[in-house]
Amino acid sequence: SYPATGTDNSTVLQALFDTTNEMAQAVGSVARKQAWAKLHPGSYRCNSGLTDGNYVNLDMCCVLLRYFGSRASSGAFLTIGETGGAIETGTFYMPAIQGSPFDFDMPANEVNFAGIHLKNCGSSIFYGDYTYAFGIGLLLKSDGDSYVAHNHFINFKFSIVKTAIEFFGTSPIGWVNENVFTNCNWTATSTENGWGTLIGIHFTGEVGGYNGQNNNRF
Repeated sequence: SYPATGTDNSTVLQALFDTTNEMAQAVGSVARKQAWAKLHPGSYRCNSGLTDGNYVNLDMCCVLLRYFGSRASSGAFLTIGETGGAIETGTFYMPAIQGSPFDFDMPANEVNFAGIHLKNCGSSIFYGDYTYAFGIGLLLKSDGDSYVAHNHFINFKFSIVKTAIEFFGTSPIGWVNENVFTNCNWTATSTENGWGTLIGIHFTGEVGGYNGQNNNRF
């Protein structure tokens, strides 16, 4: 458990993820599944993106992560899962995620930047919170030879986003299927000030890529 300090907490939080991931890899497979990264309740400012590795469960209940970095790309603020493997049977108590600063009229060059990117993870459970002020609230997109599948998402809320949840298929066999969403919602859009969500669920992928996005349930 790391107490975050200073104005920009990105380096401290990434060190928490990296250290916990390295410690988990140094033990056996059973103990590895018990590795946890925990934050004390509070609000933490981040100027850079964060990546949680393949062997780290999260306990960030009652935590708000405020992202002040650039959103003018197709990247993500919080990425869970790394290249070269897959999270299996993880448990994640997710923080609230806020893009900052924000207004109600999202710039066109920010619509593909995600608040949360789930990459290469399966058979895990995610307890959500609010995600707002990003182009995409939750992006499910694996590497071309992996998957985001058989996960359970509970209580995710999205607001001030263009797309609430995006399922992105990749080549050659990067599938996104058999995920279950319980009690998840997004606000309705308003044409007056851009408040809310324009697209609730978006199925897309690489041109000519794998389209294994079947049996996702809501």
